Order: sequence, then C-alpha cells, then structure tokens
Amino acid sequence: VEDIPGSRSASDPQGRAASSYGVSTLPDFPLYEHQAAVADLVLGGKNVLLTSGTASGKTEAACLGILAKGGIRARDPCQVVFLYPTKALSNDQWQRLMNYFFGYSACRFDADNPKRRSEVSHSEVVLTNPQMLIEHLKFSTPFVAFLNNLKFLVIDEIHLYSSFQWSLLLSYFNLIKKRGLAAQVILLSATLGNPLHLCEVAGSWLGSPIIHVQGKTVAAPAQRYRITSRVENLAALLERLVSAYSEDEGSTLVFLPYRSWADYLCSQVNNDAVVKHHGSLGVEERREAEESLKRGRAKVCLTCKTLQQGIDIGSISRVVQVGLPETVAEFWQREGRKGRLPDEGLTESILIPGNNWDAGLLTNGQRYKKLTSMPIESTALPMRSMATILFDGFYSSIYRVPIEAETLQLASRLGWLNSSIDFEAYMIPNETPLRVEPTLDGEKLFQSLSFYGFGRVPLLHKGELVDEMSYGEAVRAGLPGCILQVDGMPYVVGGWSKYPATPDPDLKIYLETPEDSPYASIADEMRKGLIFSRVQFDPQAVSVRKLRGAFSEVRLRPASIDVCRIAEMKPRKIASRPVVPAPELPLYTNCFVSEAIGATEEEYELAVHAVVHAMREEFSIPLNTYVHIVATGGAKNMALIYESSWGDTHLLLSRKRLLESAASFLQAPVEELLLPRCHQTFKGFLDKKVAKKILEELICLMTTVEGGGAR
Repeated sequence: VEDIPGSRSASDPQGRAASSYGVSTLPDFPLYEHQAAVADLVLGGKNVLLTSGTASGKTEAACLGILAKGGIRARDPCQVVFLYPTKALSNDQWQRLMNYFFGYSACRFDADNPKRRSEVSHSEVVLTNPQMLIEHLKFSTPFVAFLNNLKFLVIDEIHLYSSFQWSLLLSYFNLIKKRGLAAQVILLSATLGNPLHLCEVAGSWLGSPIIHVQGKTVAAPAQRYRITSRVENLAALLERLVSAYSEDEGSTLVFLPYRSWADYLCSQVNNDAVVKHHGSLGVEERREAEESLKRGRAKVCLTCKTLQQGIDIGSISRVVQVGLPETVAEFWQREGRKGRLPDEGLTESILIPGNNWDAGLLTNGQRYKKLTSMPIESTALPMRSMATILFDGFYSSIYRVPIEAETLQLASRLGWLNSSIDFEAYMIPNETPLRVEPTLDGEKLFQSLSFYGFGRVPLLHKGELVDEMSYGEAVRAGLPGCILQVDGMPYVVGGWSKYPATPDPDLKIYLETPEDSPYASIADEMRKGLIFSRVQFDPQAVSVRKLRGAFSEVRLRPASIDVCRIAEMKPRKIASRPVVPAPELPLYTNCFVSEAIGATEEEYELAVHAVVHAMREEFSIPLNTYVHIVATGGAKNMALIYESSWGDTHLLLSRKRLLESAASFLQAPVEELLLPRCHQTFKGFLDKKVAKKILEELICLMTTVEGGGAR
C-alpha cells in the first residue's frame, strides 16, 4: 500500500476570476495561475501549449482566452474548431462548450454525426476529430472551404497522438501558414514528456512561435494497492470485486485490457449498478452509462480506453487497473480519473496483474518504483520527418500552394508525384504555385491514408468488420495461417483478398474461428492464450532499397507460419505451415538491418529489445514506436528493426547514450529481463556477447552523431 498526498494548482497571484476578462458565460471561479497565463497569451495573439494535470481547468483556460479576445462573427462557420481524439470526449464536451459559447452555434461533426453538414455551414464553433479533418482535407470538401474562416484551433489531449499522427497535424499547420490564415493554435495536455521540443517543431511548421505554460495536477489524497502475487483465477476475482464495489457509496472505474472482458463481467454480475463503456457500444449506450455514473445510479463502470480522457462522469473514488497499460502516460491518465477535487476525501486505486509482464513489475518493488518514477513518454518529432514532407507534398498538389524542393524531389523519386522540375534550379515560387499531380500509385496511397496510418486493413469474420490493422502489421503478423487476438478473442487468418504490390485500400483480411480453422484440435489452448504464431521470413529474399536517409522500401518473402505453445522456459514450436504461394510484400518505413554470422534467433531478440528499452530509458520514446522482424535460416540471418510509423525518431538519438544504456540493460541476469509483448523467455546460457555485438551494429546504423542527439 502506498499513501499518495493530494495536490492543488497555484492560484492567480492577482486574484482574478473569469469576470475580470469581461466573460460572463463561464463560471466566475477564482482562476488558477496557469489559466490566467493562457488567457493573457491568447489575448495577446499568441499560440499556446498548456500542460497541466487532470481536473485543472485546461478547457476553461482555452475558452476564457478565446471569449475574452472576441472577434467571432455571427454565422461565419468554423471560426473556432476543437479537435478531440475520441468521439466520446467530443460528445461529452459539446454541452459544456454550448454553455461557454452561449450566443453562438456549436455543433459536433464526426462519424456519429455525419449528417450535420448543414449545421457546420452556420456554426461558429465546431467540435470534430483529426480523422474527420484529414478525410475532408484529402478530398477538398466544402468543410475545408469553411476552414478559411478559422481563427482558433484548439487540440485537446495531444499526448495521445503518435509521431505519425503529429506529422499529419504539422502538415496541416503548414497548410494554414501557406494559405495565409491568421489562426491561433491552442494545444492542451495532461501528460506530455517534452513540451518545449514540441513547441519548437510545431511552431516551425506553423510559422509562428508556440509558448508553453505549465500547470499542476489537482487531486485528492489517495491510497494505491498493488497485488504482488500471481492471480490464478482472474475472472473469479474480478467478479467478486465488481459485485462488492456495486454496493459501495463511491463510484469505481475498472480499466480492462479487452472489451470482451467488460461484456463478460457485465453479463456475469448482472446488476443495474454495473455498466460498461467502450468503443464497440453505440453512442446512446455510452451516453447512458456516462449519465448513470454522473447521477449516482451506477456504482461500477467497466471500460478499456474510452474513459481514460477527461469525460465528465461525476466523482470517482476508486480506480482499478487490470493489467498495466503500454505507456507511463496512460498509467497516470487512468490514475487521474479519481479524486478530481482536492477536498473529495481519501480515494484509492488497485493494480492487478493481467499477464506475465504486469506480474513481473508489480511483484518486484524495485521494478515497480522504477516504472512509476519514469518520465512520461516524449512525442518524438524531428524538425522535418519523412511523413511531414510527404503529406506536405500531397496537400500542396491538392490546394495549389507552394511546394518545397525537398518535398517534390522525394515524392517524385518514390513515384508518388509527377514532376519534370530541375531540382537544382527550383526554388519555392513567390507567386504562382507549381502544378504538381499525384501518380496513380500516389493517388492510391493517399486514398488509403487515415489518421491512424497508411493502408488500414479491415479484418472481416463472416462478412462482419471485427477490427482493423495497419498494412505493416498485416505483413508482419497477419498472413494466412496466423493467429490474431482481436479484443481478447483468438482468430485465424483464413486468407487475403489480394497480395498487393503496394499498400492497397481494397485489401481485406478474412478471419476464421479456431474451430473452423486448420488448428481446431488446439482451439481450447488458443482460447486460453497459450498458442501464438509468428511469421518466418526467408532471409535470402529480404531486399532493402534506400530512398532517403533511413527511409527504405523493404521487400519481404514469407517462408512459413510457425505455431507455438508457450512453455516454461521458451516457446515450443508445435506446427509449421509453408506460405504458398510466397508473395513478395513491400514495406515503406525507416528500417535498419543487422546481419550476424551464426547468431541465433534468441540473440537477435535480446539485442533488439535492449535497443528498444534503451530508447525508452534515455529518450522517453514509447516502447511500441519500433517493431522488429527476425529472419533466420541458412547462411544468412538478420534482424530488421523499423518504425511502426514514419516519425524519423532515430534523428533524435544520441549514439553514446544509447550504447551505454543498451549495454547496461544486458547486465541483468537473462532470467530477470522483462520484455513487453514478447513470448520469449531467455535461457541462462544465452551468449550476451553476440547480442551486444548486434545491438552495437544496430545503434551505429540508427545514429549519426557521436555523443549528442541529431536533429
């Protein structure tokens, strides 16, 4: 048990309230120091990034500055645009913003409200999400024309966005600059690891500086409990806890790893005081759950990620985390959902291990303390990443705005834009933009673009959409014969609709249940999570073509699908099926390849994980930023480590620090190494010297500057 003290933000030294700024539609509360600072900066025409803990009035700070500055013209659409990461958060904030912007029209424009285009045409305030914005930018719809009126762009929960997603936002900032729009940008976050760096990069693309304001978390005192032993029957424990908490006076929020767990527990407990809230539910069902919590009718809410953000669900006195999230930022977001008022009284949180990775952290006090004291992950953004350059090229071709020579040259070399420009002589035109057209391949790629990546591939079971995965994930782990966990349920990939030469928007993946698959005899073990698959690639057929820096076209040929059972010491292969026909599949990514004669698969795995952990330890880069493929067999063995998105995060790394940290990671006994999302448990006789040689080679490939980070 840990005792956690409460905290409170500092008050404005001048003792000002909202009415001091001539704003009557906001509650006339005494302002926190950071709220007054944001309002003053917005009044002065500045762009702002506010980082402040949960329940510290970030939305009120932004609205106060906008309303105090004024200048919003009646019935001119899209003068104030709020971007939220989820529809649930947008829906929650809508009524609140309707009250704050009383006298103006405010509407939601998202997938749940797609028919509101007529409302958008006369709404001064619009709530939407980045995916909706990108879709309309791609096709230059009337909504984009309305954005010519933009005065204020507010982006909330910015820590949730990956480097790839930030690349899309930055290219939109650049479009704002090139089109000469005098819009102010206000960025909000509760958990952001590198605010000053983000201000520098985003301000560069926007063409005007962004000023950082730091606030403080508002929280009641709490006690945190962690279970320090393996839970043999997790389902039974959760049923007992949920049943008991449903009789409590306070409300409890239970974060689960899978939506199917929430559905199962809700049906098992069968109590009106227990509700569920996740992305697979309809809008009305989610709203009803939120309202039940707010009114006190519901005492327990079972959720996954939809309630990690600041949706108003009333007072929460307890948070239960079943399984640790992938990032430290998510951990603190969840913890911040309880005790949002300093005088709320003692609250509590409970940490329950959900898998071997969680158990290894929670049962070891030293590891747990290290986890909770780690800095929050950084948003890794080089000044000019591969993705921002390419998106800038696409938008320039659509909106006929000036295009930089580097952008044009790279996109042309990739075969995505048509151009016959003399690059050496070309300068950004001052008046007439060049007419640049996408090629057919470029057009297909751009059509497959969403805010969540290139080439999102639908996963279908009996014609029903059950999930999506990126094209890169599909190549690495979603080939026919692979076993996929979709929301905690096992499926087997039955087939692809086609093997495309490039990421294709028409690609579909068809799933089968274990009982209907070739693995029917081990269906029970699959449902218990004891069986997994991995794709073996032919190392002789791997080819890498460098296109710019580390950005490459990688061609892979799958050789077989290995089906493995998780055992005491290491996975044991129980079946292998060849991939017939064996297609040659392309990946476009920042890729680094290591070849070591005689190295085993385990030594490659250990080396790659040491590198990934070093990036997290030294530079706060999230563990899931890089993924890897190990290809062994025959005379040529190799490991490919590559970015799951196109963020160019390797440009931020320091060779010296990375080498020292990765070498330190290897000092621990191999039995004690904790590797997230890795089925591998290493044997005591593993040769660390070979692993160290591999990681040194990878780090030297990934970094260019000795001893200091490269931008």
